[in-house]
Amino acid sequence: MLVLGPDLGVAYYNAAAAAALELSFPPDPAVELELIRERHPAVYRDGTPRPVETRPLAVALAERRPVMDEVCLARPDAIEVFRTRVVPFFADDGRGRLFGAAVYWTRAERLPVPDAS
Repeated sequence: MLVLGPDLGVAYYNAAAAAALELSFPPDPAVELELIRERHPAVYRDGTPRPVETRPLAVALAERRPVMDEVCLARPDAIEVFRTRVVPFFADDGRGRLFGAAVYWTRAERLPVPDAS
């Protein structure tokens, strides 16, 4: 689980998220979402980049609702597939300002890096 604050700064992450995202544990307060995105680019199963606006966090915030989806992260030797669930928290029954969001990760499978030829 990764917990984001109202500014989408990383407020907390557990040991499972640390392992999945190759972060230090106990949590490092200096970790930022942009650093995670740079280290682990989101891609589709075929290895092509996945635009930010199509990823579960962006969809959950734009639509102001929980979102479940698959996220694939590019690794040097594989594509790591995770089942994710993003739960955003808004004031006033979803109509007000963002309080934060929780992102739950479950490792699903590991795919070979697609052949570039």
